Amino acid sequence: MKHRSTAGEMLQRIKAAFPKSAWVGYTGTPSFALDGHEGPTTRDIFGDVLHAYTIKDAIKDHNVLGFKVDFETTLSQDELTNHYLPAYFSQMHPTWTEDKIDYHIHHLSPEDMDDMVSSSVYDMNDQHIHLVVKDIVDNWEKRSVNYKYNAILTTHVGGGKASTPMAMKYYNEFKKMNEHRQRPLRVAVTFSQDTSNSDHQFANNTGLEKVILDYNAIFKTNFGAKTVKEYTQDVIARLNKTISLNEDDYLDLVIVVDQLLTGFNAPELNTLYVDRTLRGANLIQAYSRTNRVYDMQSKPFGHIVNYRWPANAKKIMQAALAIYADRNSASVQTDLELNQDDGVLAKPYDELLNDLEPVMMQLADMTENFTHVPDSQDRCENMYHLLRKHDSLMAQIKQSDEYDPHHPEQVFAQSAFNEEDEAKLSSSIKYALKKQLAVYHQVDISDINLQMEHYDDITVTYDYLMELLAKLANQIHDNQMAAAQATKEKIAQIAPQMNDAKYIEQVNQFSDKLFNKKISPQYPVQPAQIKDLIAQHDHDACRRYILNFKEQWGLYDIADSRVINEIINQHTVGMDDLNDTGAVDIILKEGQAVYHTDANDEAVRQMSKIRYRTHLRKALLETADYVKKNFN
Repeated sequence: MKHRSTAGEMLQRIKAAFPKSAWVGYTGTPSFALDGHEGPTTRDIFGDVLHAYTIKDAIKDHNVLGFKVDFETTLSQDELTNHYLPAYFSQMHPTWTEDKIDYHIHHLSPEDMDDMVSSSVYDMNDQHIHLVVKDIVDNWEKRSVNYKYNAILTTHVGGGKASTPMAMKYYNEFKKMNEHRQRPLRVAVTFSQDTSNSDHQFANNTGLEKVILDYNAIFKTNFGAKTVKEYTQDVIARLNKTISLNEDDYLDLVIVVDQLLTGFNAPELNTLYVDRTLRGANLIQAYSRTNRVYDMQSKPFGHIVNYRWPANAKKIMQAALAIYADRNSASVQTDLELNQDDGVLAKPYDELLNDLEPVMMQLADMTENFTHVPDSQDRCENMYHLLRKHDSLMAQIKQSDEYDPHHPEQVFAQSAFNEEDEAKLSSSIKYALKKQLAVYHQVDISDINLQMEHYDDITVTYDYLMELLAKLANQIHDNQMAAAQATKEKIAQIAPQMNDAKYIEQVNQFSDKLFNKKISPQYPVQPAQIKDLIAQHDHDACRRYILNFKEQWGLYDIADSRVINEIINQHTVGMDDLNDTGAVDIILKEGQAVYHTDANDEAVRQMSKIRYRTHLRKALLETADYVKKNFN
C-alpha cells in the first residue's frame, strides 16, 4: 500500500475491518521525523524496512540519472558584501563603526550571509526576475542541447503570500525577451484557478486567462476559463511530448508553482529551474522530474539550477540527498557523506577536464596520434569503450555553465591535445572504427552505436561538402596534388559528421576515385554538378558489383540475367523475398545449366549441382542485402 494514503483516520478504519491483515508499504520518498514533519513516519506505520533501493542504487543500475546542480544568485558577491550587508548591519546596529561592520562581514560564513538576505530580494523583485530569465534564455541552447530537451521553472513566494503573481511576472518577462529571439521559446504557465475570494483573485484568474489566449494562438487550441483542467492536461502532453510526433507541437518551458513537481514523468525534460526553497522529500521529488533516462549521451544527468540563497540551498540539498541515497535511512536517520564517485551528483567542470585528459592520452596511443584505428579486434573493442567514455565526458563538459560555445577551443587550453586532434577523433577516426567493428561483428555499420560528441558543434552543410568535392576535382585536373591531398583530408574529416552512413561511404569512395584519377568529370566542375556525379558513380558502382556477382556464378549470359537486377532492386534488407514470384528458381535452373563453363570463379565451377544451387541461393540474398545497404 502506498504510504501517504495511510497516515489518517482511513487507515484505522481499514485495520478495524481487516483485523488479521498484513501491511506492506511502498514508497520512493518515505516520511521521516525531519524538517518539522508532523504525524507518524513511514516506519511508525509499517514497521522495520523489508527492502531498500535508494536513488544511489538506481543511478548505479542506470535506471535513473544523477544530478548536476548549480547554485546561482542574482545578488552578486560584490553587491552582497559591499552594499547589502553593510546597510543591513548599519540598520540592525546603528552604533557599530564601519570597521566593525567590515570585520563582521568578512568573518561570516556563506550560510550566515544567506540568512541575512531578506526574501524581498527575490520575491516579486522585477530585477531578480529579469536576471533569472536572462540566465535561462542566454544558456538555453547549451542546457537544452539545441532545443532537444525542455524544462520547468518553479517559483514560490514565502510568508503565506500568493505565488501566482510571481509566476505571471516570470511569464511576462519571457514574453519580452522572446521578442528579440530568432527562435522564441514556447512557454506556458500552469496553476489552479483562484477561488479564495481574496484581493488577488481577479488579477490571478485574469492573468491565467491571458496565458491561455497566448497558448491558443501558438498551438491553435481553444481553451478558456471554463476549461482550465483540460488546458493543464494539454500542457502536460506538450511537455512530455506525447501529444504528437511534430516538434512544433511541444513546449520548451512550463512555469509552475506546485503542479508537475511530483508524479510527472517526462523523459525529454532535462532541466529544473528553482526560484524557491525546496526541502527533504519535496526536493527529491522535484529534482527527479529531470533524471529520467532518455539518451545518456545528450542527457547525461538531470540539471538543476537554483537562484536564491545559494549556500543554504546547497546545504539543504546535501541533507536531502544524503538521507534518500542512504539505505540505512529507512530504519535510522544517519548522515551520509556524498561524493561525486557515487554518481548522485555530477562532477564539476574542472574535474571533468581532468578526467578527459587521460582518456585522450590512451586514445592517442591506440591510434598513433589520431592517424588510424588499431589493427586487432581486441584493441578496436577497447578503443570503442574508451570513445564511449570520451563521449560521456564531452557531453557533460558541453552542458556545464563554464563551457563557452563561442570559444570551444578553451576545453584544450591546459591540455596536451588540441582542437585538430579532437576533430580527427570525432570524425574520421570514429567512422573508421565503426567500419572496422562492423566487419569484425559482421553487422551493418549503422548497427554500431557510436554517436560522438565533438567539442565544437559544427554544422556540416550539404552545400559545403559539395563545394569541397568540386574543389578537389578541379585541383586534380590542374595537377595541384598537394592542395588536393589537403582537400581530400578535409572531406574525410567532415563527411562522417553527416547522419547518413550510406551517403558518407559514397562521398568517401567518390573522393578516393577523384584523387586516384579513376573519375574524370568535365572541367571545370561546379558544386551544383556534384550531386549528379556522385549519383552516377554510385549507379555505376552498383552495376559493376552485380555484374561481378553474375560473372562469378556464371549468370551473365543466362536468359533471365536482367531479372537478377530487378529482384535485387525490389528487395527489402533482412527479408527472404527474392523468390516471391519464383524468379530465383528460374535463375538457379538457368545457371545450373552453364556454370561449369561460364563461372569465372574456379571454386564455383568445381561445385556439384546441388551444392551450386544451395550456395547460389544464399549468395543471391547476401548480395541483395549488400547492394541495398550500400547503394542508392
